Amino acid sequence: MPSQETHLKVTNASKTDIFTTAVSGIDPFDWENKHGPAGNFQGVSIPAGKSEERREEVNRFASNCPFTMKLMFADKTVDVYTINQKFAIGEAQPDFSHTGPHLVTYDQSGKYLIISVRDKAKEEQ
Repeated sequence: MPSQETHLKVTNASKTDIFTTAVSGIDPFDWENKHGPAGNFQGVSIPAGKSEERREEVNRFASNCPFTMKLMFADKTVDVYTINQKFAIGEAQPDFSHTGPHLVTYDQSGKYLIISVRDKAKEEQ
């Protein structure tokens, strides 16, 4: 299956460590290795102020490559977001959604999909 190189980067700009991640909502057709982030971003720890990134090979013929990632923090808070990995290469809309107490945003640069997690300002809470 022809694939396209993309990268997923998650930046934890909050004051709390992400002690683990859980990835779901994967369609095996969408990913070269059939797992995508569920295979290489599962159970990842991201300390406060740090980031983690992984290469994600998407199926060239897939129109969308969505996934859901749950971020579990050391203070027992949880954020969940869903996004389309093909947004990293400009071939699909992000279809982003998020629930949780942090400010979670996304951006695209080159072949990168960049997720940033920040603490909400007091006026946003």
